[in-house]
Amino acid sequence: MLLDILEEHLEETEILWSRRRAEVCSPRLDLRGLAALDERLSAHVDGVGLGAREAPRGLESKLLGRDADEAFAAAAGLLRARGRSRREQVLDALREATQQGRAGIVEALCHLPLAEELERDLKAIVIAAEEGRLGPALEVLSFHRLLPSAAIEPAVSAEDPATRRAAAHAIGRVGGQTAWITALGVDADAGVRDAALAAAVRRGQSWVLERVRSVSQDSRRVTPEAIRLLACLGDQSDIETLHALARRAELGDAALAGLATLGLVECIGPALELVTDGRLARAAGEAFHRITGLEVPAARCEPQNPDTEDRTFEDLRPLPDVEAIRALWRARASDFTLGQRWRYGRTLAVERWMIAPHEGDLQTRREELTRLWARAPELFPTLELDAPAARQRMAA
Repeated sequence: MLLDILEEHLEETEILWSRRRAEVCSPRLDLRGLAALDERLSAHVDGVGLGAREAPRGLESKLLGRDADEAFAAAAGLLRARGRSRREQVLDALREATQQGRAGIVEALCHLPLAEELERDLKAIVIAAEEGRLGPALEVLSFHRLLPSAAIEPAVSAEDPATRRAAAHAIGRVGGQTAWITALGVDADAGVRDAALAAAVRRGQSWVLERVRSVSQDSRRVTPEAIRLLACLGDQSDIETLHALARRAELGDAALAGLATLGLVECIGPALELVTDGRLARAAGEAFHRITGLEVPAARCEPQNPDTEDRTFEDLRPLPDVEAIRALWRARASDFTLGQRWRYGRTLAVERWMIAPHEGDLQTRREELTRLWARAPELFPTLELDAPAARQRMAA
């Protein structure tokens, strides 16, 4: 294969993987749309794989670089090319890779089917508790549901926070002792604590909602991930907490997204109160639209100063017309029942996903399955929401 053709396949793989990472929890796609994206991605990975058979060493710099998308493309191509030397090149790169490169390699190992030889090599890394590669091995094996839960224990007390995060992710997928989740839930690293909370949700721990509420009300511990979980699990009593968090500059968007996730009509008032805040206006309008399905009346755009223009250049959400959006709600509020959850103007009931786990846009589906798993973790135990669409359909 000509090098320029290989470069073209690499570039398209990088672009498509970057898009997929962004869209896998997006309201713009459903599972069918994700499947179409997966097919396009797979075709270019095949192209990289053909090129990797002829020039495998040319991909090494991408594996060890600082771009997760480049590392994914290189690793996926080498894995698709098959062969012991290609497999070893990918696994060896985990030792020296940057944080971004390691993330891309792990994504490739998760996204592609795991060959028996790779499974064996990764399990050897886990058994040896090899520093630097233990976390990635736990991530990949648990993603594919090939990890015995007992193998997680050494990673729970590992020195490296990334390894402890991988342990929490693995517990969420394959189970583990409650004591492990408890220990990780009070970890010094916020990312580890977030992962432990998510694992507790996935395993249906009865105490998790109250813990999420406690964390969300603690100004020192609250994070966007804790807010997301609160919105996925909570009820009307949590609106005040989300409303208060929206006033914090670093958490405003996450809290307004949380109000939209909660989906209650009672969330509209707080969102419309915040629509006057220029910093939060777009997020408030988005929350209003996501609950009601009503189009947000856009304000007439005034000239922006350079700093504001740079900050909002890629934000395509409309800037709401404050008076028009409030008038629209006054005219339409009677169409919506208090105490009922809504999504884009349709009633929302989590029970629907018990019988139709593939339904809905990817963002709503993820949120509602999170809510469902907290109550019934035995449902769809092998369903992995970041997996290829075809695998997701087989898992539920």
